[in-house]
Amino acid sequence: MSEDTKHCPYCAETIKAEAIVCRYCGRDLVGSSSVQVGQTKTVSEQNMSTTDVIIAALLPLVGLIIAVVYLFKEESRSRGFALLGTSIVAWIVWWFICQVSGGF
Repeated sequence: MSEDTKHCPYCAETIKAEAIVCRYCGRDLVGSSSVQVGQTKTVSEQNMSTTDVIIAALLPLVGLIIAVVYLFKEESRSRGFALLGTSIVAWIVWWFICQVSGGF
């Protein structure tokens, strides 16, 4: 690699040093000198607002409340159990994604 070329940080192809967009993968290279492939970002770095996180946490809670209502009605008890299970799984998935992404 000569002085007038560099490697794209996204696809590793050799491109001109002055390039602002990779001609191979089309990614924007402006300010990408500090980008590391595989780098994870926290929730705040992903521009997720607190409102987004609260909504994501409360949606399964709404499902749990509706499930409890269904569980008290004899004719819709199976629907209540299904909704209860779905809500619990949704909360587990949400928690796992937050742990893996470094969000919390």
